[in-house]
Amino acid sequence: MVYSDPAPDAGGQEEDEVARDYTYAEAAAKLRIAETTLRRWVSKGRIPCHRLGRKVRFTDEDLEAAYKPAPATARR
Repeated sequence: MVYSDPAPDAGGQEEDEVARDYTYAEAAAKLRIAETTLRRWVSKGRIPCHRLGRKVRFTDEDLEAAYKPAPATARR
């Protein structure tokens, strides 16, 4: 008996669209900035991230948020 693969679901995610998490080094390389700059941006809340215990990870959406204008903050 021969089994065939079912047709892919039109509403589901394709294998190429799997969400990816980036480390500090990978995210900094993708943004073309220094890793220390990325760490500073995270500490100041300029870029969102996901914390898993002591680990910090970034998604593609998080990295896209780095290019959105941030609200102006007053410096004293």
